[in-house]
Amino acid sequence: LSPSASIITYVNAPHLFRQLYGLALVGWTTGSNIAVGNAKLPITPAMLPSLPKLIKYVSPEIQAVSSDAQGITIESFGSLPDGGLSLISLPMQLLGVRAIPSLGRARSKARRAASAANLKTIGKACLTYAVENRTQFPPNLDALVEHKLITPRTLISPNRGRPRPPVTGTKPARPSDYIYLGPMLTSQSPVDLIVAYEKPDIHGMAGTNVLYVDGRVLWTPMAKLNRQLKRTRDYLAKQGK
Repeated sequence: LSPSASIITYVNAPHLFRQLYGLALVGWTTGSNIAVGNAKLPITPAMLPSLPKLIKYVSPEIQAVSSDAQGITIESFGSLPDGGLSLISLPMQLLGVRAIPSLGRARSKARRAASAANLKTIGKACLTYAVENRTQFPPNLDALVEHKLITPRTLISPNRGRPRPPVTGTKPARPSDYIYLGPMLTSQSPVDLIVAYEKPDIHGMAGTNVLYVDGRVLWTPMAKLNRQLKRTRDYLAKQGK
């Protein structure tokens, strides 16, 4: 079977065959009696082979469904032709394969949203800090933890897959999954400058969540992120910071 199969189905065909044989026997007997009586065909109930004679030719079935850029591949192994009893579940399997990319995209968006929530919390904390410090943003993210504006857990991306610290406490998490550019920014800086962003490697360098001066958090592709980082650093350089 394909090592990348999305769905694998196993059918205990001998067991199922035993269950169906009783129905087949009733149907065959009824049909043969009708055939003899109406059409005068030489068909008798005895012509149906016995269960022991048939069952020895039936073996369990297994079917795998996989998909790639070339399309959908269906593999089937068993004693009956063309997938036999496994074909009963084939429509549901195909629906499942079609749903896999959608589920993957949904999970990806959910992970982005979970981390964006952390950055939004950091953004609100920075603005609160600025109110109490003459518009100045904190010197680092640890200061937000120390001032109890965020918890240590906020500095750990839910996408990283490592244990997250307790909800309470004032001990900063190490290392943080967010890169902070705000120590020399204020709440009065241009709103399109970057305050912090999630480390891009967490998302395979496809892009990342970015926090701006006005508290917005947006998913940003890498090319755009690099341009915005340059703009932010150029602004700080002109300010002599």
